[in-house]
Amino acid sequence: MTPSSTTIGMATLVVLTVAVCGCSDAPRIDEPDADGALPEGPSPIDAGAAGDAGTLDGGAPIPLPPTAEAEAAAVLAAIDATEIVLARLALERAVTPGARAYAREAIDDHRAAEASLATLVRSQGIVPFDPPVAHALRATARAVEFELWMHGGVEFDVVYLESQVVLHGDALVVIDEQLLPAVHDPRFREHLTTVRARVAAHLDHARRSRDEIASM
Repeated sequence: MTPSSTTIGMATLVVLTVAVCGCSDAPRIDEPDADGALPEGPSPIDAGAAGDAGTLDGGAPIPLPPTAEAEAAAVLAAIDATEIVLARLALERAVTPGARAYAREAIDDHRAAEASLATLVRSQGIVPFDPPVAHALRATARAVEFELWMHGGVEFDVVYLESQVVLHGDALVVIDEQLLPAVHDPRFREHLTTVRARVAAHLDHARRSRDEIASM
């Protein structure tokens, strides 16, 4: 493994460890703006909160605990938003046809996933609620973005695709070990299954493209 991919792998390990231990103060990556930049400040996803179950004696609302679907929606939104940010950066800086084709595919697929998720949460009345893993995924993508800016040319392409192997491998672990076991709503499970298939396809595509470019 190259030093760059080791850096990316270590960043991933650190932030996912934060998520597993239940810490909620991990740094975040915000959703992209219209120019594909990562703005400062809290993510719009972070504004989502669970609904109210009633009031206390003093009139204060009693918050409902977030549902598994609400947390899964926030995690999937974080995956889509951060992957679009990284893919836009790749379209600006990648030099090989393989890396650019992968980035275009990532943007198209994650935009479609965003639209499908938005329709689902509206129809089900779900308010996304960030669990620690959603913050961790954003922190990982921020570390990857920082790493990518340190490379150029073909080296950038290889490091970008290596990061995609790491990130999509991590996403599969999150989906398989945290989201699918917890989510029981049939429509949401169907969406998760579809997303998982696309994540696995992206992982395979990233591996093949990375290996092809690295062997040039």
